[in-house]
Amino acid sequence: ASVVGWDCGPANTLVDFAVSKISKGTLKFDRDGLIAGSGRPNEEIIQQWLKEPFFQKAPPKSTGREEFGLADLERRFQEISTFTNEDVIATLTAFTAAVIAHELDHFQSIELVRPIELILAGGGCRNLTMLSEIKRRCLGVRVLSVSEYGIPIEAREALSFALLAWWHVRAYFGNSPLVTGARRAAILGIKVSPG
Repeated sequence: ASVVGWDCGPANTLVDFAVSKISKGTLKFDRDGLIAGSGRPNEEIIQQWLKEPFFQKAPPKSTGREEFGLADLERRFQEISTFTNEDVIATLTAFTAAVIAHELDHFQSIELVRPIELILAGGGCRNLTMLSEIKRRCLGVRVLSVSEYGIPIEAREALSFALLAWWHVRAYFGNSPLVTGARRAAILGIKVSPG
């Protein structure tokens, strides 16, 4: 296939929710990964979580907060209730990185190919602990930020939506069934002209 892609898991969602919960809403995310960096991830629980059904599915697959939202975080909190706050954030951060490594390994076992480069986008690029965990766990893969390709981290979503709008205007398909699992490719969005 010329294009493959899939959602591999929670990304920063669980970490962000946990930081907000632990800080009683005063923090929204782990700035620079400082909280996670001051804790110790629990590898045993991470390996246990990686056995969950979503992580055993082959691509294409998609997920979001319906699977990895507040209810999921509460369930995980029950399992790690004896951890310090720092260890909770460290474990969730390392879990996110472990999910990425697990998915690359899973993909390699199915397709017999391994990506040589992993390009990170979004707020996680600034989480130095997350970045370090991803590099440590994704052996043999060059890990970069979109900013190293000249795309400002803050511009990622705006650039994506601009591209989707351009594809709509040009009548190009904006989705790939190989990535989303959709039944067919489609032109996405609706064009609304000022009236």
